[in-house]
This record gives sequence, C-alpha cells and structure tokens, in this order.
Amino acid sequence: MSEETPESELTRLLKEQGKTREDEVFIGQSPAERVAYESKADRIYELECDLVEPVHRGLRNLALHIANERLLSERAGDYTSRLHKVT
Repeated sequence: MSEETPESELTRLLKEQGKTREDEVFIGQSPAERVAYESKADRIYELECDLVEPVHRGLRNLALHIANERLLSERAGDYTSRLHKVT
C-alpha cells in the first residue's frame, strides 16, 4: 500500500471526524472514542498548519493573477473605445 499524502490524510481525517460527530449526536461517545477523536483533532490541526499556508499563498497568487488580467483587459477596452472615438 502506498504512503498517504498529507492532503489525503487530512481529507480522510476530516471525513472521519464528521462521521464521529454525527454518531455522537445520536449515540454519544465512550471515553476511548473521545480520546481517539481528540487525537485526530490534534493531527488535523498539525496538518492544517503545514498545508493551509501554502494553499492560501497559492490562492492569493491566483487571485492577484486574475485581478491583473481583468485590469489589463479593462485597460485594453478603454484604449480601444478611445481609438474608436477618435476615428
């Protein structure tokens, strides 16, 4: 079996935590289940600290790229409309 990536581990743990919370609502948790839940929550926190910042950085760069593209497009449109007024 291949080693789990941090991203896939985070996804798996989040799904498991969601299922555990659903079960807790209906049937409660034993002390052992509570310890397992808290252990997974700690691991999720560690993974998010390692992964979230690079993701935010990538999203920020993408947003800046899109904003720059829109600005260039708007400027090109303004320039084109000014040319049409002159002619």
